[in-house]
Amino acid sequence: MEVEPRRSRVTFSTTPAVISSSPDHATAESNSGREHSNVLNRRPDNASTPSINRYIPRTSEHFSSNLRYREAMDSATSLANGLQRVQVTPTAHHGGFSDSYDQTASKPISVSKWDVHFDGKGSVFNFLERLEELRVSRGATKAQLLRAAAELFRGDALIWYRSFIKDKVYSWDELVVRLKSAFLPYHHEREIWNEIKRRTQGNPEPVLVYIAVMENYFNRLSRKPDEGERVQLIRERLLPYLQMHLASQCVREPIQSIEDLVRACRNLEETYLHTRNIPPPPTNHRNLLEPTLDERPYLDIKILGREVKALLDSGASKTIAGHAGWKLLRELGLKLFTESKATHCTVANNQSCEIVGRYNVPIQLIDRVRVIEVLVVPEVNHSLILGVDFWVDMGLVPNLRKACWTFDSDEPCVNINSVLSKEGLTKEQQLKLDSIIDTYFDKIGNQLGRTSLIEHQIIVDSEPIKQ
Repeated sequence: MEVEPRRSRVTFSTTPAVISSSPDHATAESNSGREHSNVLNRRPDNASTPSINRYIPRTSEHFSSNLRYREAMDSATSLANGLQRVQVTPTAHHGGFSDSYDQTASKPISVSKWDVHFDGKGSVFNFLERLEELRVSRGATKAQLLRAAAELFRGDALIWYRSFIKDKVYSWDELVVRLKSAFLPYHHEREIWNEIKRRTQGNPEPVLVYIAVMENYFNRLSRKPDEGERVQLIRERLLPYLQMHLASQCVREPIQSIEDLVRACRNLEETYLHTRNIPPPPTNHRNLLEPTLDERPYLDIKILGREVKALLDSGASKTIAGHAGWKLLRELGLKLFTESKATHCTVANNQSCEIVGRYNVPIQLIDRVRVIEVLVVPEVNHSLILGVDFWVDMGLVPNLRKACWTFDSDEPCVNINSVLSKEGLTKEQQLKLDSIIDTYFDKIGNQLGRTSLIEHQIIVDSEPIKQ
């Protein structure tokens, strides 16, 4: 009676490595090639833990065969352990998700607690921007957001989602593209550009807020302009005093990025606000002179924060920097322009002097700043001479008799006795004056009264005034 050799079966599992051999089959092969029935010792069925050494040959003549058997079992164990560590990336049947598989990606999220919804009537950009902020802060993936999309829409937007998106779109990015296409105006790109061109910085608006608003507009475009173009568009729409200061500052430190623009504008804005908070002088007039033997009128000005004492000269048509002033302008890093139509000028002593170049200098007087063209004439002894062009651009009204000055925008204090007639009053001022007269004269009545505010003395024995 021949005994058919039995073959052992080995199975693998991707669960923690377990290798089992069928208890009903075993194979053995002798060194001579003759097949023998392998009679094995078995452990009792109630053995506590199965082992790969469960089946041990009973005779020593099968040692070589058993060694090869154990080597095969060791290789199978290594293979099973390797399969256990393989990372699986699931792929959907239609397009697939881009998120790598992990345990958090498979967990559903409840976006209803985020309190962010879109009903088809509000701003698409505001909805998507807020949703992206919450997605990042909560650690949610785009795949999770897509699965919970039904909780994000209401009203018309929910109807649109059920009809065109549900079971038809398999990535969040594609849903965003379709959402913009469905609910944004047809010419929204052109409308955004029109708003960018119209939007200027408001007078009380902080420069940081204005730049942030403009950047938000740029982010809503399908093709965002490069940083240099955005810097130029924003600069052209800043408040005038910022543009004037930036024009002189760019000569020393070119502004090439939004970050550079924000830093420069913030510094200028803080300086401007600081100067506005300086209390005004007690009178409407500013002194021109200090106690000195020089009776010529001098004015204290600032150039990029440096204090300079400049001479007011009504005989000079242009503002001139002498040798000392030229040195100061070079130290401040301002750019010298050498091309000029005029190469010489005539000074007060009728001497012709050479003009070596010109500067565009931001000059500050109290809280007012103007960019003045300054000619460089090294032969002039004074550091800086303020000509008539400075007077006009700055709105300066000097009073050389009283050694003081005012701005042309300052409202003079008029003595009430000088209002002798209604001539020169506007219609509104005339109506107000008539109202005051009617009100107070009604209180006086028909009889003349007396006042204690003014004292009047009549001298009866004085000599007549000679005419």
